[in-house]
Amino acid sequence: MPLPGTGMFKDAISAGYKLPTTLKGWASRKTKARFEERDDVSWYKNDMLKEYIKIENDEFGTDYKKTFERERTGEYVSPMHGT
Repeated sequence: MPLPGTGMFKDAISAGYKLPTTLKGWASRKTKARFEERDDVSWYKNDMLKEYIKIENDEFGTDYKKTFERERTGEYVSPMHGT
């Protein structure tokens, strides 16, 4: 989700992104780990979305197990925490 006040937010609005206007709208967003299943990324240009998905998959894999679970078991080391 683009953050208000950022360049990405302005780009998203220009590309047709509709910000939820109600609490129900915010609560019903389909924000899933798999970008292919999300409904809040439709504003991405197709080539940008494919690149983002590739980066996400390269970094976290495609099994979509929650990252914190993978960190706890040692399957994943966050670049924020080093090796």
